[in-house]
Amino acid sequence: MKRSNTRLADVNEIFCTFLLNNRQFPDPATEREFKRKVTLLSDKEIAEQTGRARVMVKEFLRIAGAKGYQFPKAVYWTARPGFNFQQLLGVKINQNKFPADILVEFRGGGFLGFSAKSTTSGDVGFKNPGMGTVDRELGINNTDYVTKQEQVIRNVYKDFGRLSNELRSNQMRKWKEAADPKFLDISRRGSKVETYCRNRLLTRLNQMVTQEERRDYIIGSWLDATDAYPPYLKVTGNGTAEEVQAPIPIPPIPFAQQIINLVFPPGWGGRFTATVYDPMQNSKMDALNTKKITFTKAGSNSIAVKAGQKPLFNMRYKFSGYKFASSMKLSGDPR
Repeated sequence: MKRSNTRLADVNEIFCTFLLNNRQFPDPATEREFKRKVTLLSDKEIAEQTGRARVMVKEFLRIAGAKGYQFPKAVYWTARPGFNFQQLLGVKINQNKFPADILVEFRGGGFLGFSAKSTTSGDVGFKNPGMGTVDRELGINNTDYVTKQEQVIRNVYKDFGRLSNELRSNQMRKWKEAADPKFLDISRRGSKVETYCRNRLLTRLNQMVTQEERRDYIIGSWLDATDAYPPYLKVTGNGTAEEVQAPIPIPPIPFAQQIINLVFPPGWGGRFTATVYDPMQNSKMDALNTKKITFTKAGSNSIAVKAGQKPLFNMRYKFSGYKFASSMKLSGDPR
């Protein structure tokens, strides 16, 4: 992008943050950057960028409201040098790759980006943080419980317990083919362990009282924070500014200085429009940001995570192979 186009874009974006943030700059650094760059533009360029910003913000808020977002609580210009996503969102995001230069935090929770850039579409993904990580974060010690139950199996089936996991798998397969009661007993015990771990995690999750706590935990620990988070809208402003006959004398100070003083001067007009495109079309992310999050039992070893009526994913405890002949896994299964 040419330097002049960068200045135009920055003035437009920062003025959008100003309007979204109840006509206040989000921080002193952003205000200083705006004041520096606005003096580099012509009067016509300033009128066009600020005029477009007004309709862009109006259309952005209209679409955000239709998605279930409430009124803006805070606004951030993410293009500002040194902006830290992790402090705000709890996940690491590459500042240079995030497609939106404006990030809006809404009352009631949820973030939505505001971008004039295009990107590929995609769906939100959920990762597998692992049993150990979830245990440490929530203090449930399911890993220790599984280890103790494995020792019980070793004590009951001593020859089986002395084998490696590979040899145990071979033995379990032979017992299964022979319909040996030992296979049924070990499988039954393993299923009980999976259910116990699920129930322990479910109890802890439902101790999270506020929706903000639940949302922050899912985003920070389970969300695969790629291009899908935070969600964003692509907003394009159009229109050109024209000088008009002012009904009152134009103040004898430069247009740029008037913008710095946050007074939109007479003397300029124009017709401006804005269009909004949702690159993600991601109902899961919209629901996660705007709806009530619930955790409920699913089957014998899973937890169904929903936002409103929208299924997000399942948390599932399951031995990766035969019970007690493979490791226990905690996975985030898509729905």
